[in-house]
Amino acid sequence: MRRQFRHIYTTRYDESDYAGSLTPAAFVRYLQDIAMLDAEDARLEGDNYWVARRTVLSFAAPVQMHTRLDLTTYGIGFTRITAQRGYEARIAGEESGEPLISARTLWVYVDARGRPARLPERINQIWLPDGPTPQHAEAPWSPFPQSVPDVVTY
Repeated sequence: MRRQFRHIYTTRYDESDYAGSLTPAAFVRYLQDIAMLDAEDARLEGDNYWVARRTVLSFAAPVQMHTRLDLTTYGIGFTRITAQRGYEARIAGEESGEPLISARTLWVYVDARGRPARLPERINQIWLPDGPTPQHAEAPWSPFPQSVPDVVTY
């Protein structure tokens, strides 16, 4: 069974937009925070760092200010230098059903110089004790357009 780590977050005023809904940027900070808390709880040691390379978010509905979110994180898959972590957020006390927010982040393990480093052997033992699983493939991002199309017709 894969390791899961849970933590409760209460959305604050400064994490909300003009309509009082949690912003994606604020939720990404929750993802970074719970990943750090999970690594500390697992007693993952070393002088290297994790850098988020890509995060994919999916909001099923807006999350209003002062909502208590029960956030769960777990390992999805690993390569020699990357780890993919999944996240699911539900309203605290309502653990059944589909998550309100789901996300995946691809983390790259780097040394003090910022160069990719090999993951410690303990990673699979901690997060995927039943054996490694493949990472979710991400579709490539579309190229940024050279100019914004004019959608207003005169």
